[in-house]
This record gives sequence, structure tokens and C-alpha cells, in this order.
Amino acid sequence: MTPELKLEYGRYYAAKSHPRYFLPHLVAPDSRRGELFQFATLNEIEAEWLQMPFLGKDLYKGRDPVGETSWLWQRDYIDWILDNPFTATLKARQLGISWIWDAVILWDLIFFAGIDDLIYSIKEDDANEQINRIWDLYLSVPEYMKSTLRILKPYGQNSRPSNRIEIEHPDGRVSTVTGMPATKKAGHGQVARRVLFDEAAHQDYARQLWKAIIPAAGDLGGNVGAVSTANGMSDGAGGGNFFHEVYTGAGGVDYPEVQARFLSAFTHPMRDQKWYDNLNLDPSSKAEQYPLDEDEAFLLTGNPFFDLKALQYYSRDGKVEPKFQGEFKTYSNNKASARFEKGGGCIDVYRAPEKDGLYGIGADVATGSGADYSVAGVISLNDGAPVAELRMKADYKDFTRQLHFLGLWYNHARIAVERGGGYGDVVIAYLRDGHEGRKPYPLLYRDEEFVDPARRRKAHYGFPMNKQNRAMVISELNEWINGRVWPWLTRRFRTEARTFVRQMTGTSPRAEDGTNDDTILAWGIALAMYQRYGVGHKFDRKKHTKAPRSRSYGPLDPRNRRSA
Repeated sequence: MTPELKLEYGRYYAAKSHPRYFLPHLVAPDSRRGELFQFATLNEIEAEWLQMPFLGKDLYKGRDPVGETSWLWQRDYIDWILDNPFTATLKARQLGISWIWDAVILWDLIFFAGIDDLIYSIKEDDANEQINRIWDLYLSVPEYMKSTLRILKPYGQNSRPSNRIEIEHPDGRVSTVTGMPATKKAGHGQVARRVLFDEAAHQDYARQLWKAIIPAAGDLGGNVGAVSTANGMSDGAGGGNFFHEVYTGAGGVDYPEVQARFLSAFTHPMRDQKWYDNLNLDPSSKAEQYPLDEDEAFLLTGNPFFDLKALQYYSRDGKVEPKFQGEFKTYSNNKASARFEKGGGCIDVYRAPEKDGLYGIGADVATGSGADYSVAGVISLNDGAPVAELRMKADYKDFTRQLHFLGLWYNHARIAVERGGGYGDVVIAYLRDGHEGRKPYPLLYRDEEFVDPARRRKAHYGFPMNKQNRAMVISELNEWINGRVWPWLTRRFRTEARTFVRQMTGTSPRAEDGTNDDTILAWGIALAMYQRYGVGHKFDRKKHTKAPRSRSYGPLDPRNRRSA
């Protein structure tokens, strides 16, 4: 055997054993820079053994490193892909991550007969582009590694594939890779060795596809990877951005087998702080395409109504978690009384009731049968702090019971229940008239309006969430959040605020499709209670006949800050 043939045998069997020994043989055309991109997955000893160039050299000589100093991180990333059946990669742009996955899929096609791989992309054009990348990589494979293979698709010399490559092995078995747009039904009936969700955060039906693919992949020992830049967040209740849900839930109860990895903008060894500072992008675009940490990537993407930097502040420096949780339990022989039991429950407590404290409550009521939640926010009328939050998916009776005792616990807080759509009317009736042996709640908010033609005032229980009042409460919330007036936001508010977005049609702003804004609206009503009844506020009854709004400003009002 000649030395050349011996070397080819060694390279072939090394490449077959692991993709880290296969990828250095490939060349990827980089259309952005007009150069050829190669993979650095061999260490110096392996490169010498295989008589191949070592591509993992330090590229940061003479500069202060801020991230990776070479491309050798690709080696560790490939090991991570193969070692974990389910992975989620949050990445910055232009790191070559898609190329790495394409190369690993090509490794499957060449060295494993009878396998099928799948790629789900945002659109059909994107899927076809991925398949053509794999084809370009295939063309660069040394001839001795593919001489026994026969190409079935694309058919014909100098042809290029559309959405599928088929390779026949010597034993007659065919290996394939198919690129598909991420449509609602694309995953049904599909079984694959390896599945790539490319830009998963931007796929409308990623959740449905994941549910369709994962069971089959898990049973057959497959490998599934979701790779993406960030695109907003999930709402913590099965809505919002699915990629964020999987990434942040990796290793937890819902996604125990998923492993997550973040690759920052500085994973690219040629980037430094000067490069980053000179990017001509707004904060949201910079966070989406070139994030420096995972919190920034998620918090500053999407199209939230509230200021991105303010939301980032409340999720980092201003982040406060509940001191404890619990719920009210009635006595078996007396449903008119209840005790607060700490532990798991529907009430988050950030500050327990204080002896001389004054409190208000804003409540947004849902049907209890849909995706929405009934929420009540307890606000301190002394300083405007959000001290407790009730959130539950329950019928009117159960929600009213918790709301009633929550109000009593917080020193007979004034309760304002949203009046609109008919849902709040039932809760108002239960509170006003008493229910399950309870006495009528002692302090309910009543809204006043003129009654024509005599111009007399008539009071209605509840807070009318009409178009005018909704605009008012959202505007006040916007001032308090963007001005960082609130000392903290509740954890549910922080979550919903990320998916409370401007819309082109219909009511705007509102929750992103598939997410909730019940907590947002409940706290909007609570803030209206502070504006009307908070310490330092003096309400002018004659000039305010509909929406509660203050003429003089309380100690935390952002307008005080501007005048200071």
C-alpha cells in the first residue's frame, strides 16, 4: 500500500468515526466575504496525525480578547451536538452554526446508509438554501470518501437540488435529507435520524412541529436541534415564543432531556469591543443579531410596547421575587372565614400587609374556561409599590373567594373590578351581595358618570374598561415603567410585558397572539386606584366623572421627577 493510499484510508476511517475528523475536509463558500470557510475541529496533534492544516490558531494576538480567540470552539460544539439528543442553541449571527449543522447532516448521508434527516426552515426558499449548502459541501468532499456512492437527487450532471438530496449506498439503501418550510402539518408522519429547526424562534409553527417530531425521534434515538437568534419571549403559560420556552426550560420539568447553549457575538474570534460599538443597529436589532448574553438577546427582542431598556432593568437590577406564595383556605364548618396558607398557591406576596398600610386592588376577570387568567394586583396607596398578586384560572366563585379574603387581609383594601364584557359583573355581584355565607365586601370601587338629561351623577360598581379608560391606564403604566418609577414589577407582569406589543390592526397595544395581558390590565386598574386614592393625591370629584385620574401627583409619580 502506497503512503498516499494509507493516508486516505486513515483519513476515511477517522472521518467515519466522528464528524470532527470529517469537517476539516470540507470547504464552505462564504458568499458575504467571497472567501472559503473551513472548519477548525482538529487539535494540533490530530492535524499532524492526519497531515492536515491546523486551523485553530489564536487569531487574537496583539489584542485584548473579549471572547473566543480561535475557531477551535467548533470542535466542542460538535461534540455537544452528538452527545445530547435534544439541543437548543441561542446564537449570534454569522458564526457558521448553520454550516456546522449542515456538515454534520452531510456526515450522516455519506457514512450511514438508509437514514433520513430533516431541516425545518422559516420559508420554502430558506429550506432550499439549506439543502443547497449541503450540496456545496458535498462537492468539496474528497473523491475517495464518496466514490462508492451514487447520487439519485439531484439528477443529472451539473444539476442542483431543490429541497431534497438522495444518496444511494453500495448495499442499495438510500440516505436522504429533506428541507421543508415550517408549516402546521409539516412534521406529521415524519421520522428522522437528525432534525434541525433552523431559526426556530422565527417559525410560526415550531411548537406543533416539535410535538410531532419529538416522540418519534426520542423513541428511535434521534438527534433534534433547535438553532436560532432570539425573537421575543414565551409567557410562561404555553404561549409566546416557543424557542424561548424550550431554551429557558431546558433541563427542567417540561424539557428534561434538552440541553441549551448560548453563543455570543464574541464567539467569532475576529470580533472585539470596537467592532461591536461600531455596529449601525438600534438596540433591539443589535440584541437580536449580535447579543452578548442570553438575557439581552431575549429581553431586547420582539416589539414590546414598553421601553426595552426599562424591561431589561426590571428583569435584572430591579428584579424582585415574591417573599412567599400561598392561598386562602376556608374552614369546613365556616366558609365565611379563611386562613392564609403559605406554600404553593395562586397568590404571590411581595410585601405582607402592614398595620397602618392603605391598599387598593385592581382586578381583571376572565371566563375561567379559556386561555386567559383572572388577575388581581394589590398596590400600596402609601408608596405605589406592587405588594401582592392573585392570578388563577378558575370560575367566578373561586376567584371571588380569593379576592374577597385578599382584600380583607390587606386592611380592607378598596377593590376595583373591571366592568366590561360581562365577566367582571358576576364577581362584582358576589362581592357586593355576599356569597357562600360571607358578608358583602365593605369597600368596592364605584365609578361615576353623568346621567342625561338632568346631568345627575350615577355610580356604578366596577371600573369600566372602555376605549378611553384603557388608553388612560396603558398610558399611566407606560410612564411608570419607562420612568422606572415602580420599585419593582411582579414576575408575571415582567413576563407579560415582553409580549405586550404594538399591533397594526384592532386594539393596540395588546398581547401578542397566543399570549396574555390580564396581568397588565389588572395592574393598570390598580395604578388608577393609586392615582385616585394614593397618599398625596387629591381627587377632584367635579372634574373627574369617568376615569380616575389625579391632578396632584403622589410621591412616586414620574411627573414629580421631571419637575424635581
